[in-house]
Amino acid sequence: MERVKKQRPSKLVTARRIVAMLVLLAFAAMFCGMLVGDTASWQNAPACVQFVPALLRVVHGCWPALGVLAVLLALTLLFGRVYCSWICPLGILQDIVVHLRPSAKLGRYMPNHWVARLVFGALAFGALACGSVAVLTWLDPYTIVARAATAFLDPVVEMIAGQPDDLARYTPWLWMLAAASLLLPLVMAFFRGRLYCNTICPVGALLGLVSRFAVRTPKLRMDTCVHCGSCMRACKSNCIDIRNGKIDATRCVACYDCLSACRTGSLSLKPAKPQERRVPTAVKEAGQGASPAVSRRAFLGLGALGAATLALPARAQDAWDAAPEEEADNPAAPGRNTAPAAIPPGGRNVELFLSRCTGCGLCIANCPTHVLRPSYMAHGLEGLMKPYMNLTEHACADSCNICSNICPEGALQPLPLEEKQRTQIALASFTQANCNVWNNGEPCGKCAQACPTGATQTDTVLVPFILPEKCVGCGRCARVCPHSAIHMEQRTEGRRRLAVVDRSLCIGCGACSQACRTGAIDSRKLEAPYMKPARCIGCGACVVACPATPKAMSVTPRFQHLTAAPRRK
Repeated sequence: MERVKKQRPSKLVTARRIVAMLVLLAFAAMFCGMLVGDTASWQNAPACVQFVPALLRVVHGCWPALGVLAVLLALTLLFGRVYCSWICPLGILQDIVVHLRPSAKLGRYMPNHWVARLVFGALAFGALACGSVAVLTWLDPYTIVARAATAFLDPVVEMIAGQPDDLARYTPWLWMLAAASLLLPLVMAFFRGRLYCNTICPVGALLGLVSRFAVRTPKLRMDTCVHCGSCMRACKSNCIDIRNGKIDATRCVACYDCLSACRTGSLSLKPAKPQERRVPTAVKEAGQGASPAVSRRAFLGLGALGAATLALPARAQDAWDAAPEEEADNPAAPGRNTAPAAIPPGGRNVELFLSRCTGCGLCIANCPTHVLRPSYMAHGLEGLMKPYMNLTEHACADSCNICSNICPEGALQPLPLEEKQRTQIALASFTQANCNVWNNGEPCGKCAQACPTGATQTDTVLVPFILPEKCVGCGRCARVCPHSAIHMEQRTEGRRRLAVVDRSLCIGCGACSQACRTGAIDSRKLEAPYMKPARCIGCGACVVACPATPKAMSVTPRFQHLTAAPRRK
């Protein structure tokens, strides 16, 4: 048999590795904050070119993302599943794990697990058609790697750079979940190559159906093949059946390792000629894998689910704009517009935000104040690993709108800085009984100094303090108090009464000290804080600045974000 001159397909492998490393480095730089800026329009580009984020943006009405999705599908129709080896970060990591094995050659053909692919694909895209990303949260390859990068890579880089990260934002259980979701596909890759991509991954299921019609997938020339098995040992997808002269294009991830391994040039990207397709008759009678009828049903089923998602934007937008039942337009009143935890600006509505966010953690990794944290049970099971705002320990920076602009999935709507500065994500409240000014007579005003909107201000008041040794228990102060902030209590020793001030009711008018004839009330002129709730945006700056224990300032998260009144200049 005449040996065919060996081609040089190693150029394709080299190109794939270069592109994959560039994608991985850009991906890591994005989660380490190296691409994020105030004006950079490409700051989330490595995430926006991923398949699921692009699909979610299209589903949520961001039609420019349709171009990215169309390019990825066009590449699949031309060259097969190039996304899985060239662009997908999880696929790139699996390739690294495969090549790190002592013997990375798998060396056998595995049957097509089309049932598992259909089940997981139908679950993921069916849930998306119903308005939920719960399945994609745990199966999407982009989200799996992004969550691990937020949990492990970002803290390490910040510590190396001398900027200690807030490691407490991840609880041990969340660390374990992030690690387990990444280790599962990597362990599968170590033992069985791209088994995760061809059985569980919903993106692999969809692109596998599209790649069935690809033009430039590897083809096997049976007239020159010597059945050495080099291509089978190099294939990480176990999709080459050299005995029957078959390559399963639906599982091939276009890594082109088989082209480099072939010594006779029997594998190429050019379609084989009819006389070169000498497939044994046994294969025609009982071919392995799914039958054409089953494959057509799987393709039509997932295609119908994908088409159903196109009807989601209008329905989701109606629910997104739906107002709460009561006091929806009053930023000064909490009413029923409360939620267990606050969501980032641009989320607008807790329920719709949770149904759109997959918990990739990109906003968490790039939050400059670390106010964003992954949820354990703050949002319930539906919000596991999705971001919430820890407004009791950190504050949302007034000059920052990174989270709303960097979200690659459309769960956070982009907000101009002026609009973000008037978005009320929560409502602050002041507990006078806990304030150091009213309790201890200490000059403070830190909450008013920290408030960026003027919602917390200070006013001069006369704070009363009772001097027990001078009080005779006459009760004149209690009788003149306009708000009944003073009442008389029986002393434990003797029969005399003692005046007691209720700090939550006192307004600092000074009427009690004027009425007292014995000088038992020491009224101190202090600057005490008070609230203008309509101006509050719930950033948490006043809570963080408050030195009292327990805090005199607190915030109530909004279920639906409102627009605060114009801030004080």
